[in-house]
Amino acid sequence: MKRFLWITIVAVVLAIPFTIVLTQDETVPPVTLDIIGVTSTDLSNVTLNTSVLDATGQSISGLGIENFRVGGALAEFATITSVTNVTDDNLAVASVLVIDTSTSMSGLPMDTVKQAARNYVEAIGESDPVAVVAFDSTVDVVQDYTTDKALLLSAIDGLYARGTTALYDATLAGIELAADAPSPRRAVVVLSDGGEYGGTDGSPASTSTREDSVRVSTVRGVPVYTICLGWNIDQRFLEEIAASSSGSFFESPTTDELAGVYDTLAFLFRTQYIVTLDVDVPADGATYDYELIVD
Repeated sequence: MKRFLWITIVAVVLAIPFTIVLTQDETVPPVTLDIIGVTSTDLSNVTLNTSVLDATGQSISGLGIENFRVGGALAEFATITSVTNVTDDNLAVASVLVIDTSTSMSGLPMDTVKQAARNYVEAIGESDPVAVVAFDSTVDVVQDYTTDKALLLSAIDGLYARGTTALYDATLAGIELAADAPSPRRAVVVLSDGGEYGGTDGSPASTSTREDSVRVSTVRGVPVYTICLGWNIDQRFLEEIAASSSGSFFESPTTDELAGVYDTLAFLFRTQYIVTLDVDVPADGATYDYELIVD
């Protein structure tokens, strides 16, 4: 049976939405294909960050441009121009860890998040720059991009809980920081145990809105991966920003799941294929469906 995954890309420059379908040939052993990021701000040059795993969940290495092809309605307009692998080609991946440090994170949640973030830093490549952003009533870049793991671990260890929750400002700050990353392969990881909250009077802590984050993530072409901790969270926003940016949404009902989520993200970022398409379609607002096929 063929496996399909539908991802919609909004092309910002020419404002032409189109769709990607991933499929798997029935004649080969089971393979899992996931889009873990899309950059389509320039329609003529669309980049897909793709994970290709075997039946045991291990990354399949050694694939090249000859192993991927485009099918479907867009086949005659789209050409695969390059395929690279982060691990095989020793490519750097920049990431921004945006961590909720509001009062509700006190105690076990804060301790667990810090350990999960430490594990993430230890798992990424030596050349992968990471920035750490903490947010409560305000947003603070506690560590700008660095590949120095000692600095990153120190920044994470220094996090502590206080204040309210400026979730919208923090998400927007993470996107803007990722947009200026030292690598074209970039991602934002946002963790929160709540929603936008400025106080008992119901006022927001952020000066920006949820719509600002969604719009900027699309314009900037930055995938946002969101993690909700617990149950009392703004799941709708975290899901929306992940979907609109071609990232992913993760649930962690308890602190027990956090380490696994961060481990998964580190693995995906370090094993992804970068598939670049040249797409030649008219600026007429049409929607195209097509298949990305791996042989």
